Amino acid sequence: MPTERAALSTEDYESLLPLVTAERLARVIAELSRGFWRYLVESRYLTSLWVPSTHAAFAHGHVLILTHAVGGFDA
Repeated sequence: MPTERAALSTEDYESLLPLVTAERLARVIAELSRGFWRYLVESRYLTSLWVPSTHAAFAHGHVLILTHAVGGFDA
């Protein structure tokens, strides 16, 4: 007989947040295999992952490139 999983309440969720530290996140990333990274950079993820993520991370990058090409960073 399958058991039902109870949904986390807001209080339970907030009590777990302190357990997520930068050190733990870094450890998780460090332990990812080369196979994970190899598949992550395949071309099939270009439009679904990399293009949107890059645009979000560098939302104002195009302004800096145009400003630099003209000769300054006054934007």
